Amino acid sequence: AEWALAQPGVWRVWAVCDVDNAPSARVLEKIGMTREGRLRAWIFHPNVSAAPRDCWCYARVREAG
Repeated sequence: AEWALAQPGVWRVWAVCDVDNAPSARVLEKIGMTREGRLRAWIFHPNVSAAPRDCWCYARVREAG
């Protein structure tokens, strides 16, 4: 996230992880990303479910100035 936000024109870096994947959520938080909300029926994981799954949306935003 640091490298991407250092690039000109990049103001936002975001990622998603399954709501039941706590280890991935911890990694995103550890690198400074903030949980912004739940994306309902966002992604399809055929190895987990036949239906789309909810995901947490995380992001880091470069501060203006």
